Amino acid sequence: MCQHACATGCEIYENRPQSCRDYRCIWLQSQSGPGVLPTRLRPDRCGVIFDQPDGLENTGLVVARTAPGQEEKLRGSAVAAFVTELKRVGFRIVVRVGDNWRLA
Repeated sequence: MCQHACATGCEIYENRPQSCRDYRCIWLQSQSGPGVLPTRLRPDRCGVIFDQPDGLENTGLVVARTAPGQEEKLRGSAVAAFVTELKRVGFRIVVRVGDNWRLA
């Protein structure tokens, strides 16, 4: 997670750099397509960012990121159901908590 991530989202949201303004997580991407994800999966609501980093879009990998100390967010009902559905349709989920990575 970013050094500016906090319990309520982004500490510098109003003054965030252009790279952050341009970033589009899976939830945000879904809002302009046919498979709109529900509000309960919005990162600031569920505490998890789902992403396919640049260069990994067609690999079948999805990264689920949360901040250290927030690992319980990965077990929330909406997040757990989404991870289960992603796996069911063939995605592999990589969980990132801080600098630690593992397969889900």
